[in-house]
Amino acid sequence: MQQADRELIEKILSNDTQAWEFFVVQYTSVIEKAITQTLGYNSQGYVIEEIGEITNDIFLSLLENDYRRLRQFRGDSKLSTWLFRVSENRTKDLLKKQKVLLDIISLEEKDTKELQIPDNRPSIADQLERLEVVRALFTELQDRLSNQEKSFLQLHYFQEKPLSAVAAEMHISIDNIYVIKHRVKNKGGEMLNEFKKLKKIIPQL
Repeated sequence: MQQADRELIEKILSNDTQAWEFFVVQYTSVIEKAITQTLGYNSQGYVIEEIGEITNDIFLSLLENDYRRLRQFRGDSKLSTWLFRVSENRTKDLLKKQKVLLDIISLEEKDTKELQIPDNRPSIADQLERLEVVRALFTELQDRLSNQEKSFLQLHYFQEKPLSAVAAEMHISIDNIYVIKHRVKNKGGEMLNEFKKLKKIIPQL
């Protein structure tokens, strides 16, 4: 670990607010570049506001649970390189959640058509706005799921395990797995309809 990186991390972990403010100023551009490159765009020419929410989310993730994520930095690479990788993974996680949500809430043909990602490449503003909607929807969905349903969500949708493997890992019958899947999809559909009524969701997720 470079001396400057080590000293900065140590100050942040000791709750030095000035060190944290310096960290944010110093590495915001690194995070923004990671986000836009992960989405397949060049970061030049886009203002901070377009990716501000995702950037803030990444910074906050470093603070959570007594700096748990930040403490994982071991200095095997430069701090900027490590932070780029963290930001890249966080953005990929949002993209994965978008894919999962499309699968869960596409209960009917009309939903599938309405939420389908267009063939033409969306602008970065559209894509970032879509990911912000994904963050809000996914947080809401998780609040509605039981612990058992959350386990199913993780195993089947994120780890992409077949239902038979999920049933074996959760120690329940395959029939019950189908019941759980149906409940998850129903809750996703109900949530989507509520967001539509409140006009909190953009037409193309």
